[in-house]
Amino acid sequence: MKEKIRSFIERGGDFETTALELYAWQRAHNPEYDRFCGTVTVRHWSDIPAPPSTLFRDLSLTCFPAEEAKVVFRTSGTTSGRQGEVRLQDTEIYELSATLHAEA
Repeated sequence: MKEKIRSFIERGGDFETTALELYAWQRAHNPEYDRFCGTVTVRHWSDIPAPPSTLFRDLSLTCFPAEEAKVVFRTSGTTSGRQGEVRLQDTEIYELSATLHAEA
């Protein structure tokens, strides 16, 4: 999936297809996200359920074992008093998208 995302960022493509493939992949590889999505029917990318930011305080929401994270972004926790986390195996896709956006 990472190669598909990289290709889409670098070369563009069919956003609808890419988004739906990523959604299916995330559901298949992340039981907590799959549970959050429940029985929702997704026919268009805009139907994909976005987890609320509060969920990042309560669940790992990774498609890999959380302890394998190489990078952890944490929220300040100023609103709730509890920090949320986003765990990444690496920052390659994050850096690629940020660089291309800055160049544009």
